[in-house]
Amino acid sequence: MKDKAVTDREIEYAKAAIDKAPQNQSPWNYLRGILRLSAQPLSTLKAFASRYASLDDADNVHSSHALDLLADIFAQEEGAEEEARQALSLLAERYDPIRANYWNYRASLLNGSAEEAKANGQSAAA
Repeated sequence: MKDKAVTDREIEYAKAAIDKAPQNQSPWNYLRGILRLSAQPLSTLKAFASRYASLDDADNVHSSHALDLLADIFAQEEGAEEEARQALSLLAERYDPIRANYWNYRASLLNGSAEEAKANGQSAAA
């Protein structure tokens, strides 16, 4: 997706679909795909996803897919591993417990990357 106008239009299209049905996984996946094709970072969606999921108020989560996206965004941010872990924990324990093993596995990958970095003589933040 090299045409910025097309990319922006498709992003807005996906966001409008999410606004109508925040728990529908399809527009969230489409939005991720658009960003991947346009080489934009997921972090550009942080404010949007935060409209549907709040780590500060666990009762204010309207989309498990927004929590999933926030977990990915926090996992990529330096120093935000705890927020990623918190989002994954909310998914495992409250908002998508049927896939708790998957969310717990994703959380273990956060530990693994920190432990692996220490084993290689690097700081976890590096």
